[in-house]
Amino acid sequence: MWNFVNEESVHAVRPFAITKEGPIWYTRSAKDSNTVFAFVPGGTQWPYGDRKELVLRQIKPTANTKVSILGYDSQLLEYKEGFDAGLRFQDTNAGFLISAVNGHRLYTNNKWPNPVVIKMSAVQFKSLSESKISKSKLDGAQ
Repeated sequence: MWNFVNEESVHAVRPFAITKEGPIWYTRSAKDSNTVFAFVPGGTQWPYGDRKELVLRQIKPTANTKVSILGYDSQLLEYKEGFDAGLRFQDTNAGFLISAVNGHRLYTNNKWPNPVVIKMSAVQFKSLSESKISKSKLDGAQ
């Protein structure tokens, strides 16, 4: 089921300029190098119905950037009337901020143990110097 929902993020993809940022893994589309997929841990780290805010320091949005969760249209959450399940994103000084709700309901018990895949189109790679991330000088690291 997971492979069916997230097919475009695992087939015909290439490595992104970075493969991992914290617990988030990346791939990019082989057809469009400006389309990036972020694999965010689900399950107990992002339960069904919870909103999560992610700050992606290596991704830079453009004026044409679109963000979505594969397999979930972010419009409603079952059994929670008036709940805002909308997906929002913006560029901040800290990085590319994405606020999203895990609304995957592919299992009848509302438990989704697999990663949630966020698709970002029309984005760019932000180099380490642009993202102002410095390397640790602890233990002689340079």
